[in-house]
Amino acid sequence: MKRPLLAALIVAVLLPLAIDAKRAVIPEVPPVTFEGITYKAPHDNGRIGYIEAYDASTGNKLWKKTIFRIFIWPFMEEDVQWVFITELRIENNKLVIVDENGKTYSLRLKKASKARAPA
Repeated sequence: MKRPLLAALIVAVLLPLAIDAKRAVIPEVPPVTFEGITYKAPHDNGRIGYIEAYDASTGNKLWKKTIFRIFIWPFMEEDVQWVFITELRIENNKLVIVDENGKTYSLRLKKASKARAPA
């Protein structure tokens, strides 16, 4: 009776490690422009979600702001732990940022003449 229980325990522990857990396609997020500034969410790395702001007329980069960081657990596949930004939108002078887990963040936006990184 002990052997079937031990075998079931070993399978329960090792099976999740054997499953090929590759992540889905990384979502493409269209940039948004507000008061002469274009906001983008690049997908360089699934460990850090950040926003870049560009002057809409010149294309010059104005600032970069980290929105969130992801801690990667060493005993899990890294790519299934990554989190990416999936949506950018403007609401009430704020840039609303949504990640693929449904978590929402917001940045208060300043006028284009005072365009520096938000605090």
